Amino acid sequence: MQEIGLKHIVKYYGARTDTSMQSALFDIFTFPSLWEYMPIVPMEAIAARVLIAASKIDGISGLARDGIEVLLGPPKDTDALQNAILKLLRNSEIGIKRRERSFSRVKEMFGVEVMAKKIELIYSRLLDRS
Repeated sequence: MQEIGLKHIVKYYGARTDTSMQSALFDIFTFPSLWEYMPIVPMEAIAARVLIAASKIDGISGLARDGIEVLLGPPKDTDALQNAILKLLRNSEIGIKRRERSFSRVKEMFGVEVMAKKIELIYSRLLDRS
C-alpha cells in the first residue's frame, strides 16, 4: 500500500471472529478468493453497505453483478483487484449507488421473508413426497 500512497488509510487487522460487526467499519471490502460456494462474509459486508472488490468466482458472481453492484477481477490478478479498489476509492458518487444496489439485490435474494418462503417450499415438497 505504501507504493501506491494508501498506507495512511489502509489498515490490516488480521484474523477476526466478529466479522459482521467489523464489516460496518470498512469503506471497501476485498475478497481475493479462488473459490467460494456460499460467500457469507461478502454478504455480511453488503448487508453493512460496504463496497466490494473481489475475485470473479462463482459464489461472488451469483451474489452481485460485476460493474453494477460490485467490481470483480480475475482470480489471482492482484493488479485487477488493486485497480478495482482504486476505482472505488476515487469515485464516491458511484460508490453510493453501488452500496444501495448491492444491498437491495442481496435483500431480494436472501432477505428473511424470501428465505422463509424458500424453506417453506422445501418442506412442502418434502411433505408432498411422503
